[in-house]
Amino acid sequence: MLPDIKKLGGQLIAVSLQSPDNWLSNKEKEELTFQVLSDLNGGVADRAGGFFGRLPFS
Repeated sequence: MLPDIKKLGGQLIAVSLQSPDNWLSNKEKEELTFQVLSDLNGGVADRAGGFFGRLPFS
């Protein structure tokens, strides 16, 4: 999917409810090729229609 998005000139940005300290190590470890936005209070995900409640760790 990501190659198709890039081919069309798009960019994938993931939204995480985790702090940058938590996802940065995962990003480096898994060598992700897209940006990760930290959305600690769920505001961005909520406005995008992708947030359905609090997770246990939040």
